[in-house]
Amino acid sequence: GEVARRFQLAAVYERLGRPDDARRLYEEGLRFAPDDARGQRGLARLNRRP
Repeated sequence: GEVARRFQLAAVYERLGRPDDARRLYEEGLRFAPDDARGQRGLARLNRRP
């Protein structure tokens, strides 16, 4: 629940053009669930941005 909600919110922030907020949420979520593929993909996507 908690981690999934963070990743959902991160995705929303990403769409709103707030990559810093999205990154913070992905990183928080990954602290609790380091193996979560959704968080890893989201963070990788943000890191590919120019």
